[in-house]
Amino acid sequence: MPTERPCGACGRPYEAKRPNSRYCSDTCRKRAQRSGKAEKPAAPSVTNADASPLYLATLAELEAAGLAESRVGQQALTLAERMGGDFDTGSARAALSKELDRLVDKALASVPAAMSRVDEMKARRDAKRNRATAG
Repeated sequence: MPTERPCGACGRPYEAKRPNSRYCSDTCRKRAQRSGKAEKPAAPSVTNADASPLYLATLAELEAAGLAESRVGQQALTLAERMGGDFDTGSARAALSKELDRLVDKALASVPAAMSRVDEMKARRDAKRNRATAG
């Protein structure tokens, strides 16, 4: 899955063996670091075409709760995106999965659960009784 891209230091095209590589060699990497040209990697943008099913499911769940743009929602989406790649070991993937579950649970805990029809009727009845005893 190597792709060709320009080197961040010298500009010559090279075959990138990893998706996050930016330089054609260690020499160019160190040269960019020492000259102050080394840049921070940009946050990857995920489109629906290249997103994993886990990322899309997490996004749908967070959007339904209105939390996709929250801090915790963005953390969960970043983890889901990383889990969609093939670069982590099994133990790293297990740790990411556990952390993703924790973040999604934390995000959804702040959203009140929808009331069932019975709960709604009970709440209205209780409110009506409270008004009758207060008035």
